[in-house]
Amino acid sequence: MNESRYLFSPIGRGIEVFKSLKEINSFLYSRPHNSFWVVQKYIERPLLYLQRKFDIRVWVVVTNKHEIFMYKTAYLRTSSDDYDIKADKNYVHLTNNCLQKYGENYGKHEDGNTLDMHKLDEYIKEQYPAISFSVNRHIVPRMKDLIIDTINCTKKNLNPLNRKGVFELFGYDFLVDEDLRTWLIEVNTNPYLGIPNKFIAKVLPEMLDDMLEITLDPLFPPKTPPRDPSRPNNYELIYCDNNSTYHNGPLNQRSPFTRNVYPIQSLIPHDFGKKLVLIDKNHDLQYNPSTIPSKSTKNGNAKKQAGEKGKLSAV
Repeated sequence: MNESRYLFSPIGRGIEVFKSLKEINSFLYSRPHNSFWVVQKYIERPLLYLQRKFDIRVWVVVTNKHEIFMYKTAYLRTSSDDYDIKADKNYVHLTNNCLQKYGENYGKHEDGNTLDMHKLDEYIKEQYPAISFSVNRHIVPRMKDLIIDTINCTKKNLNPLNRKGVFELFGYDFLVDEDLRTWLIEVNTNPYLGIPNKFIAKVLPEMLDDMLEITLDPLFPPKTPPRDPSRPNNYELIYCDNNSTYHNGPLNQRSPFTRNVYPIQSLIPHDFGKKLVLIDKNHDLQYNPSTIPSKSTKNGNAKKQAGEKGKLSAV
């Protein structure tokens, strides 16, 4: 598969998909001067759910005290059509609800093109029977890393006037590739809060209640409990600079920067890096930062790699 594509997105709205430099130049020359675009390399080999693309939406709240909260209930947003890298239809390549809801196959496979994350866990275990896999162990930690990194690299600009008692809700979108690596697609400052199905109809009000509990209730204590006390708040504090209402002292759940981006040992290309070191019993890996990983030549079948024993070697 030698197809290569790029995503162009203006700041705030719209996404364009291109597959050649000629197309890119033609498009940019037709745009107004001094316009701003985000350019991304398209991931041609995503993990598919029943032959269709999907991404993962995660809600994140950031406060003026630089607290970062991640909502534990994430969900899948699926494509309406089977994946084909050569297809020109955006319904194949882009999974955001604002686009998919206009497709003729919207809702054909899943109500509202939305699924609970548990479905992904079950599906990966079914597709990769030779490996020990868990979404919470192999995908969620990488999501936390990317969330913490993106907020920390921009936090000086998030609240430049240093206003007190402010917060913002973000919608993070992630993609998992065929080697089960997790990639950040984009961060939305105005995330979709529509209700496409019964699952979101239940989760969304709970998420908003939980968000207001951690942001407003400390400032304006409610006279009555804001939610059913038998249901714990589903936001998890993953980072704070200093003391938080929810944690004494600084907190940083980011993984070490030497942690390998391949979560499964048997899926790592043979020439990815040198001196790979097993650092815990869960097969999390790190590489020696003094060596420069060679460019991966692995383009092939992750399932085949997952089923092969003893193929990974440290050189």
